[in-house]
Parts: sequence; structure tokens; C-alpha cells
Amino acid sequence: MKIGIYNRSLATLGGGERHSLSLAEHLAQDHETTFINHEAVTLEAVRAKLPVDVSRVQFLVFPSCAAQDLEKMTTRFDCFINASYLRFFPARARHNILMVYFPSPLEAGIPQKIKERLARLLKRLFWLPTLNNCSATLADDKNEPVFRTLTAISLDLPGAGADYTVRFQIASGHRSVGRVTVYLDGRPHQKITLPPGGEFTDCEMMIPRKDTAGPNHLFITSEGGPPEVAANPAALLLKNLRSNHPGQLLFRHLSARLGPEWKDRLWRVSVDQPSVRECLDTYQTIWTISAYSRDWISRYWGRESAIINPPVDLRRLKAGRKGRRILSVGRFFPGLHNKKHAVLIAAFKKMIDQGLPGWELHLVGGTRNERPHQRYLQELSAQSRGYPIFIHSDLPHGELVTLYSASSIYWHACGYGENPLRHPDKFEHFGITTVESMASGCVPVVFDGGGLKEIVRHGHNGFLWSNPDQLIQYTRRLIRDPALIRELSATAFRDSRRFDLTRFRSRLSELSAAAGL
Repeated sequence: MKIGIYNRSLATLGGGERHSLSLAEHLAQDHETTFINHEAVTLEAVRAKLPVDVSRVQFLVFPSCAAQDLEKMTTRFDCFINASYLRFFPARARHNILMVYFPSPLEAGIPQKIKERLARLLKRLFWLPTLNNCSATLADDKNEPVFRTLTAISLDLPGAGADYTVRFQIASGHRSVGRVTVYLDGRPHQKITLPPGGEFTDCEMMIPRKDTAGPNHLFITSEGGPPEVAANPAALLLKNLRSNHPGQLLFRHLSARLGPEWKDRLWRVSVDQPSVRECLDTYQTIWTISAYSRDWISRYWGRESAIINPPVDLRRLKAGRKGRRILSVGRFFPGLHNKKHAVLIAAFKKMIDQGLPGWELHLVGGTRNERPHQRYLQELSAQSRGYPIFIHSDLPHGELVTLYSASSIYWHACGYGENPLRHPDKFEHFGITTVESMASGCVPVVFDGGGLKEIVRHGHNGFLWSNPDQLIQYTRRLIRDPALIRELSATAFRDSRRFDLTRFRSRLSELSAAAGL
């Protein structure tokens, strides 16, 4: 059977990516399994950061992430699993499975609906282009948006009753990309040589008049194929997209006072994107990672879902000689599902100021090269200055295992300060790093919310806190009572076995059989 598994964020190699790669690893034992994403990631990069064996998995770098292209792509598989967080599009395989880390509401609130309708109205009114496969943005020195694309640039340009000209600047995002081919409506149009060093090249194209309905499709792809290095997955960079189309000229004049971030988001709005409900109706089966997520799927979507907890390979984890170390693991990024590192830093600094001797706080997490992410990391470093706080970004998994082994207490703050009814997505959806810490003999002291409550039982295998004072209180209690640390550590270690790799594989086999795989 041909199985396709899609996760657009593979390059981040975070918890969701580990879970989806674990699905691929197990299913590849009996099926022809292909993992689809948009950025080239080497097996070496995966092995360095995640405890998975994907040697039997095929990887497909799919250049477009437009909903209509992804929908067509799914038809090549007998079973398709969409395992990408909040990425909804119709699936057309014989059997389609949606792997949900956390759901989104089917019906947007009034403000969001107004924004979406206004964006689509502006797109149609001013004949604005659509960037189909832009993964992120950053600003250049002139505060103009730079589109950090994937292995290709995919643009929908409005059709018009007269010829018009499109201008833009393009640069290589990786040393392996030196020449690109430009296709217009599927036909080769021109070749462009890109200088080394990321220098931008000016490009100009004439878009012929179109008598039929629908947009013109511009596709720019590297002649040398996708880059081989995951550390910089941006293959092409695009900026200063301009046109002499009358509607777009008028929009430029009217929007001169708008910030680049607002205009950037508008470029990426799809006029014909199907609704979440329409997409959901094409999936026969829904899997999710926790009871917390399952309950919100039922509340938001009125659909049943089956739980398959993320696996922990306990063979790679062990309790070592414990030191005076507190550990927290979670990606470094601002906004959205932020891990609240600043809360942990402030609490630890308070403990040190109150006379805690010899203890260290270690923060570990992946990061990305975009300016907001790097600025967030710099802010955390500034907040930590002068204290025994160590920040480890993009730490190889082997070194993380060593740090788990040597740490005594594990902290987690995701969800603190958030409203559980208004923003349930901002809480930890499961908490795999908490399980890993328990399997390494750490005592978890974690925020009382989200999926963490399914892992940690207060006073039995760790502590749950609701405010920073409680976090400090429970941590001090452990530090002052070594016997309590040993008791809870042993219980946490035993309880972590509920999420081992053997149980994950057994559960996946059960769910696969139920889905007819």
C-alpha cells in the first residue's frame, strides 16, 4: 500500500514533526511510505535531533503548498495522512487521515471573519497576486518584506484584458542554487542566473493578456534541485514584487502607509481557499495526541477522534548522576504557542536572589533563522545575564539526553497566563519533553493545564503549579527534601513507561487496522 504523510514544518524538527516521523517509521515497515514537505532536510539532520529511524521512508520535497496542488498530490496515494499543524486542505486518497495536534474553530469570530472577507475583497478589487508557497518572511534594510520561499516560487498572477509587466528581485537562499527556470502557465519562459552570496537580481516579465477566466501561474524553480542542507532550508528569496497592472498600481498608492507585515499577509491570502469544514469532510478518520486535544476536537468540530500519544524511546533515556540542575525543553519562538521561557527565568532569578546556592537552570530548544525568532533568543539571553542560566539552542539529541540524565528537576510553563476558554491552543497539547524528563529520572514541576495534567499527577510523580509562587514553592520543597526527590523520581520513571515506543507501535497497528491499512 502507498502511504503519504504530510508535514509542512519538518525543518523545525519539533515535537509534532517527531510524532509524524514516528508514524512514518512504523508504517514503513509494511508499506511504501513517503513523507512530504516543502523543505529539503537531510537524514543526518533528522538523526542528529530526533530519536527516529527513517531509513525506510522516502522523502518528497513538494515545491507548492497551494491547497489545490496539495489536493492533487494526495491522489497518488492509497492512504494519505495530513500531519501538519493547522494546515487544512482537501485530501483525495482512497482513505484520508487527519493527524490533529490541536484543532481550530470551524467558525471564526466576527473580527476574524471581517479580516478574511476584507482581504479577499481587496485581492479581487485590486487584482493582487497570490504567493502560494511562502513559508516565512523577514524585513530587509529598507523595511520591505522579503519572502523566504521553498524550493520554488509559485505565484498566481491575475489575468487581464491587456498585457502588463511584473517586476521583482530574486536571490539564491543556498549555495547549491545558482540558476533557475521560470515557467508561465506550465511553459518554460526564461532562465535566470543568480549571483553567489545571496545578492538580489532584478527580473522583469511581460504577462500576456488573458481572455479566459482564472489567473496566470508563474513558477520559478531551481535547475539544480532542492538544497541538501537543512540548516538553511530557504532555496529562493523574493522581494519588491511590483506590477504596472492598473489595479496593483492603485493599491500601491493607497497602501503606502501600511506596514510591510500587513501587505505581506495579504499577498499570501488565497481567494479560493476552501473552508475548514469543507476540508474536514474529505477526511474519514481523525487521530489526535491527547485527551485534551480530543475534547476540543469534539467541542469545535463535533467529530470523534482516536488518541495516539507521541512515543518516547525509553531505550535512549536513563537516569544518571543527578546534579543541581533544573531543565526545561521547548522551542524558542515568540507568540502563539510560546513556551513562556521568560516566566521560568524570572522565577529562577528570584530563587537565586533569595539565596539558592549552587543550582543552575538550563533552557533547551530549537530555533529558526528569522529575525523575530533570533530577537526572542537574544531577549532571553539578556534576561539571563549574570545568573547561572544556560540557553542551548538547537542542541543535538545526544547532548540533550545527557542533560536530561544529569538534571534533577524539570520545569514547564506553557499555558501560564492564558485563558483556557479563549485560547486553549496556547496550552501544552501533550508534553512529550515532560515524559522524556520523567524517563530520565527528573521530577516534573509543570504548569497545571492542557495535556500536562494527563502525564503529571500532583504529589504522586511531580507537581502542578498555577502561578510562579507555587512553582518556586514546590521546587524549594524538592530541593530541601532529597528523599522526596528520590521518591517522586522513581514514580515518575515508572509512569513514563505508559508512553514507550512499544505501546505507541501497538496503538498505531490497532488504529491502522481500524482504518483498513
